[in-house]
Amino acid sequence: MRIFCPMAVAVLLCGGAAGLWGGCDSSSAPTPLLVTDNVTNTTVTATGNWSGTFTTTGVPFRMTLIESDNALSGSYAAEGAPGEVSGQITNSTIELTVTAHTGGGDVVAQWAGTITAGRNSATGGFNIISGGGGSGGWQMTR
Repeated sequence: MRIFCPMAVAVLLCGGAAGLWGGCDSSSAPTPLLVTDNVTNTTVTATGNWSGTFTTTGVPFRMTLIESDNALSGSYAAEGAPGEVSGQITNSTIELTVTAHTGGGDVVAQWAGTITAGRNSATGGFNIISGGGGSGGWQMTR
C-alpha cells in the first residue's frame, strides 16, 4: 500500500535568522533548503473497481470510479440495473449521486460516507431522492 504524505516543508534561508523574518535584500542569493517527512510522492486515488453491499439488504453492487482532482465519475451496477456515478471526495468524506436505470425508470440516490486515507474502503448511507423512496447503509472496498 502506498500512502501519500503531503507534509513537506520548504524553508528559505537567507542571511541567517534575519532571512526568516524578511531581512533579505535583492543582492543576496538565497539557498533553498527542503525538509521532507519521507514523502513518497505517490498520489492516493479512488480510481478503480469497487465492490460493495447495501448493509440494510445484503444486495451487492459494483462501481468503477475515476477520480480527478477529488471529483468522481464512473459507472454503477446492482441487480441488473446499470447506471452512472458522480461525486467528490473532501478530506475523508465521500459524496456520490448514483443514478440507476431500472425497468421502472431511473432511481437517483444521494450517498454520503467516510473513505479511508488509502482510498480503498468506504462506508456510509444513502437516501433515494427520485424514482422511489427509502434510505439505508452501504459499504464498499476496492
